[in-house]
Amino acid sequence: MYSPKVVRQLGRPQGILGRLILNRLNAVNVGMNEVTYTSLDLDASDRVLEVGFGGGALLHKILHSSACKDVAATDLSDLAVSRAKKIFKNAIDAGSLELRLCSDHVLPYESGRFSKVCCVNVIYFWPDAKAALSEIHRTLSDQGRLVLTYCEVPPDRTAEYSTKRVGRLLRSSGFAVESSVSGSDKENGTYHCTVVKKATGSRR
Repeated sequence: MYSPKVVRQLGRPQGILGRLILNRLNAVNVGMNEVTYTSLDLDASDRVLEVGFGGGALLHKILHSSACKDVAATDLSDLAVSRAKKIFKNAIDAGSLELRLCSDHVLPYESGRFSKVCCVNVIYFWPDAKAALSEIHRTLSDQGRLVLTYCEVPPDRTAEYSTKRVGRLLRSSGFAVESSVSGSDKENGTYHCTVVKKATGSRR
């Protein structure tokens, strides 16, 4: 179990410890990032948003392993954003990537902006998960998809995020669950990757 100080840093890396955590996140999330990328099933026409990009490993894969040229990513850590602006400078200058510093429940994008959204290891850090999911729902186009990847037992070990519990939360936020796959590793224990679609006729 992580200390409360480390848990806070995992949710919003800051300072010297935050720098160390950002570097570590990419190694910790290898398996979760891989299953998320596969589940996104990207093509050149997709408009992609990653909410909470952290260390940036999944974002790097989206930019360099797919044909997508319309990619956006947000994080509420100014340290993560400033670091990513240096790492992804070429993509930003080319106009294929937009980075934003913002909270999870107020995304600075118009409704229907994206065809795919992904989030890895962030749901337990959202103060109001339903509000965050409703905002993601708003930014998705009709029939757009969200890929949500999460540990069954979060870093603070105060709750359990089973596929059943998360599925109920997603459905109440206007999504239709399409599939869910599970994996495990030493760092995260059991984790799940749930793919949902913006339900036809749903509004948030």
